[in-house]
Amino acid sequence: MNQTPVAMSHDTSSSSSSTQPTGGLTIPRAWRFYAIAKINGKHRPLAVVEQGRFARIRGVNKNEFHIPCRVILDILSAPVNRFAIESERALAEVYFRDIRTGIGLNARSALDQFPFLVTCMKLGVGFHGKQTNYPYREIELRHVHKDPSPHLGMILFDITDLSDVRYSIIPYGREQHQPLSLDQYSKAFGHNELQMNAGLESRQIKGKLSLEFAWLDDNTKSKSLRDQAMARLVDSTSEMEIFDVSIFDMPRRIPDFKNLLLRCLSERSEDLSSSRSVSQLIALAFEGETHINLGWLKGISAEAIEFALQMDEVRNAEYVSICVDAIEGSAFQVLDAVCRLPSLRGLNIVQSPTRESDEASIDYFKTLFRRLHVLDHVKVTFSSAFSAALYGRLWLSHRLLTTCHPPTDIFPVHHLFVRKPDSVGLNLNRFFRPHQYVGHGLLTPEAFAASFLSDLRSQDGVGMHYSLGPTSLDNDSEQFEVRPVLNWPVPQGFTPGSWIVLIWRELDRDYGGPLPDGINHPEFVKYAFVRLEVDIKQTWHTYEDVYRAKPKQVQVVGLKEFLQITAPAVDQDLVDRALAETAQTIMNRPNQHGLRNGREWLSVLSRAEACSFLEESLRTAPRFRYTGGSMWMNYRDNGQETAAYL
Repeated sequence: MNQTPVAMSHDTSSSSSSTQPTGGLTIPRAWRFYAIAKINGKHRPLAVVEQGRFARIRGVNKNEFHIPCRVILDILSAPVNRFAIESERALAEVYFRDIRTGIGLNARSALDQFPFLVTCMKLGVGFHGKQTNYPYREIELRHVHKDPSPHLGMILFDITDLSDVRYSIIPYGREQHQPLSLDQYSKAFGHNELQMNAGLESRQIKGKLSLEFAWLDDNTKSKSLRDQAMARLVDSTSEMEIFDVSIFDMPRRIPDFKNLLLRCLSERSEDLSSSRSVSQLIALAFEGETHINLGWLKGISAEAIEFALQMDEVRNAEYVSICVDAIEGSAFQVLDAVCRLPSLRGLNIVQSPTRESDEASIDYFKTLFRRLHVLDHVKVTFSSAFSAALYGRLWLSHRLLTTCHPPTDIFPVHHLFVRKPDSVGLNLNRFFRPHQYVGHGLLTPEAFAASFLSDLRSQDGVGMHYSLGPTSLDNDSEQFEVRPVLNWPVPQGFTPGSWIVLIWRELDRDYGGPLPDGINHPEFVKYAFVRLEVDIKQTWHTYEDVYRAKPKQVQVVGLKEFLQITAPAVDQDLVDRALAETAQTIMNRPNQHGLRNGREWLSVLSRAEACSFLEESLRTAPRFRYTGGSMWMNYRDNGQETAAYL
């Protein structure tokens, strides 16, 4: 096994302020960002993303890694993302501990083992300051578990304790790996401007750490006396149909009792019975916890889950995570048991790291689709939606069933069309798509509104704000919720009652004369929320499928009216302030100057403008074509097709 020891003891007194690297260190050609966690006494990488080695062609300075470093720390520390990260971290514990599910170095891994964590890292690296289109690429775990290249720098983010996420920088040298804090790195390499971010100093990893790059762990080591005693206790009580909880009064006094019990149940869960005593043990393991993370358990029955959630020990739990590949029982049985929890606020549905497809969770989506009251009050996350998005695949194909779209009463916005000023026709920049399907982001009206305004405030128009944004208009701007990355540019059908959002970024070219050097035409934004009154069918002509909508079939409103219809509880004064702040931000951009002819920095498209925009967008909507095994995205404009390779 290849194990790379990384000594994490810092000696800031020996740091040099010279402009030349010290201690045999070299400036990395690229940076890899690692999410790591301590598993069975060793730190292992769970997700790795590399900042593009050819970033310079897009104006990215490889020494600006401190910006994504701070963003990643904020994402991993955000309470809104915590229980999804905890779910995958539990799966990682089981995954790396059980040698029977380990994957060899030469095995091909078809899917990301931990898609939510990978998405967190990708968004953190890509969400670079005011720009959101910086290059990055994911490194599959099967390629990570070997000695890293000496030309790559490492930035580690330890998520063992999500209440205290920490980082460390390791620029690889020829003879030794010297971990540094941001301040130490800036001094060693002469990047004094990085010292402005010294606020990260308090969040560096402390103590010593051994980073394990081997896939499989050694399971032959002997267990502690406490583990052996807990195993005997679990074996004896699980053979009963039901037991008196008082027999655990003494064991409960053992330090770390719940973790010992949970680890024991996790190791033996496939061999345990479905008796109520097993449910009692599960309830004891999660006693007083707000998050019941059932991803620890394999082979558990739906009946055992139902009985466990009825116990007094877990009556105040607010979040539940389930691994659908590891539960015996139908989606209906499992969800029926979970949704009876009176204080339930969040449900995380994950799949095994060794899964061969993301299909298993579709039954859970279809079952929840029939329980709108649950979706209305419970935040539901599907890790398979993140997995599909990472590979540019549509999680639910529109050819499967009518429930492929989320319910419009809960998640109303399904499609987004954008027009940018730098393209007379269509912009085929690889980072820009004139259409995005946003349905599988499962955005509530207010969450979409908050992300929509963040998108308008930015200048790139890439759409990453819908994948990483606040959940409400009054949220702290640093509390970013992670959602599936938007990368499906093909329309997936338009259902009655769903909304399409139109964004038109335009330049005011009526300046009245030549512009001074260095001054551009000011950009203003017009938008509309369009509700479909009827189902838009595809019409066929000249062997091409084209969506068409008539003006009488749509309703056109602004953001405020949209929220009045879909989320009347949202404070309208708050909406007015948010709109005014967005307009002010657009006006205050560099090189902006006064608009002419009564134009506004931010306004709603007229009905005629919106209908014309929508008609053109539907007519030129992209579609996929497969040619010789390659996938192309085709745009239609004025009867001609332009293809972009994906």
